Amino acid sequence: MWATAVDEKCWNHDPYLAYRADSQGGRYLDGLRWARNQGVHRCIAAHSSGVGHGYPFRSPEPDQFEARWLPRSELPPEEKVIQRNQKAYDEHVAGEDVRLSLYAVEDFLTREGFAEALIG
Repeated sequence: MWATAVDEKCWNHDPYLAYRADSQGGRYLDGLRWARNQGVHRCIAAHSSGVGHGYPFRSPEPDQFEARWLPRSELPPEEKVIQRNQKAYDEHVAGEDVRLSLYAVEDFLTREGFAEALIG
């Protein structure tokens, strides 16, 4: 997921981690990393989808698309439990609207200028 890649690149920027901890969009990042790892390493989707268009396409009718991050209890059991980022997923991501959480992360990364600093 693009957000976790940008997040990793920003870790070395001094004010980044403090801004990240203070922002709703920033707090989503560890939980989104857990969700991304489920898709990459376990080949499962950690969200349920409705009808409409997916991110990053911004549908002219936002109510036509609904996807929510699933609680971990609704996902297949993990063979090897890796607790890193599970708490962040449970506290900040599970049950949230996928589109709105990704918009919050995008807003956080662009508002604070971290993404632009990486691009140069």
